[in-house]
Amino acid sequence: MGKLLALVWLPASIGLTALAVASIIEQIHPGTIQWLAPFASALKLYSGFTQQLNAPLAGAVHQYANMNMPGWAPDGVVAYAASASGFAMGSTNFTSQEDQFSTLRSSAASMGWPLAILTFAWNAFRNRQVGKFAAQHTSLFVLYIVAVGAVLAGAHWGPQFLAAHSA
Repeated sequence: MGKLLALVWLPASIGLTALAVASIIEQIHPGTIQWLAPFASALKLYSGFTQQLNAPLAGAVHQYANMNMPGWAPDGVVAYAASASGFAMGSTNFTSQEDQFSTLRSSAASMGWPLAILTFAWNAFRNRQVGKFAAQHTSLFVLYIVAVGAVLAGAHWGPQFLAAHSA
């Protein structure tokens, strides 16, 4: 059951992460990218949803921390949560686990993936070797990030590709 759920959630989390990153790009440089029509429609729906989250989240941050939150902050939260959950699903289902502690360690590394990557790199540099756990999880992280990049590249260059190949 876990692998089936992972096979469904991994592509969904990649798409959600790509939408969140695209939304951040649109907020920083509005209208600079012409997105492929289906992606543009999904981005519009996604942006409407996150705008509804922005007001209460910004109000809470302002009330408790006395800080103004940038408009893209909800997108950053969504991108991080989607990527971390995708990593967690992938790492617990598609990497080798020796025992229950490895599964727990895998989930923890997935939830804190930016720090995990830095830790893996530091340990590899310090010990002059890469452990199996670090190699598998770093590969998973890199593949996930490449997949998100591929979705964004397809959504960005898709119109030009389709126009060039439909003539």
